[in-house]
Amino acid sequence: MSGASDRESAIRVLHVDDDPAQLRVTAAFLERNGMDVRSHTDVETALETLEEVDCVVSDYEMPERDGLDFLRAVRERDPDLPFILFTGKGSEEIASDAITAGVTDYLQKSRDGSQFELLVNRIRNVVEQARASEELARREQELALLFEQSPVGVIEWNLAFEVVRWNHAAAELFGYTAEEAKGRHASFIVPEEAAPHVDALWEDLVENVGGERSHNENVRKDGSLVTCEWHNRAIVDETGEVVSVLSMVYPAEE
Repeated sequence: MSGASDRESAIRVLHVDDDPAQLRVTAAFLERNGMDVRSHTDVETALETLEEVDCVVSDYEMPERDGLDFLRAVRERDPDLPFILFTGKGSEEIASDAITAGVTDYLQKSRDGSQFELLVNRIRNVVEQARASEELARREQELALLFEQSPVGVIEWNLAFEVVRWNHAAAELFGYTAEEAKGRHASFIVPEEAAPHVDALWEDLVENVGGERSHNENVRKDGSLVTCEWHNRAIVDETGEVVSVLSMVYPAEE
């Protein structure tokens, strides 16, 4: 999300409306609630400041470019920046078009001003969600880098005991590229005589939601055998259900 490098700062809101009075009233309310507001009556000028904000709030009816045109222009530059259409003109058609164009939220103005408190809550919610999504993506990227750059083999298995991920070290150890390994059952690297033992380890690992350490003789792509040290761990979701298994593997010391 654009402009979210300083997580401790106030939420930065870009508010666009062709009515200066509306801009002043909205800015005053948002600022009283701890937000940093940048106000513009001109869409083109507002587009130049997207990288400086955490959320966009825009009117619908504006001269030259309406709120939907503005939304589409924002989405071309930043698909994830929270955008709230804050309009005095409401209709199912406008709401439908806004959703199609990628609006984050849609809020209709009211004459008594009661919508401002709701607007504050909507801004906080969409920014919090966007920041959480960005943090999750960042962590997933870091984990992917750690996975691929690990000096030992790292393999992720699904519950069918098939390869989901296979890093470079695993490829070097067994001779199969990630593309060759993905989707294959573990039996492709397990000697036939060792299969019952490995299957028993797998069942115990998944059923008891724990970890297993073992020495196994494995088969490389060229048919040669290698004795490996395996460290396996069941991965669970927030409900405690096993969703995958992660293995670290390297040649066992002689």
